[in-house]
Amino acid sequence: MKRLFSVFAVAVMVLSILSPVFAAEKTEMEGWLVCGKCKKNNANEEGVECAKKCVKKGAPVVFYEPKTDKIYKISNQDMVKEHIGKVKIIATVSGDTLKVEKVEHMKMEKEKMEKK
Repeated sequence: MKRLFSVFAVAVMVLSILSPVFAAEKTEMEGWLVCGKCKKNNANEEGVECAKKCVKKGAPVVFYEPKTDKIYKISNQDMVKEHIGKVKIIATVSGDTLKVEKVEHMKMEKEKMEKK
């Protein structure tokens, strides 16, 4: 009985360790690569230069998705450091972390303010 319990316990541990691997999904997302210090505050044309400076000083790059208002960590920083700004990415999502596979810059459009 103890042996059966031990085998069962080991199986549960292995499955719990591997579950994030199976839960990861590849997806295409549009948003902003910004610094982890200022986050979504730099998700605009004016904030890009500030974000670049922060990253040069050592801040991590994060991905901000405006559609969901969610910020994702990025596991492979070297892939994204040179792409700060508005982007379309293909990445594997695992919880709140992305592993970016492809980055494509998008045209930044200044927000138009309505005159009243």
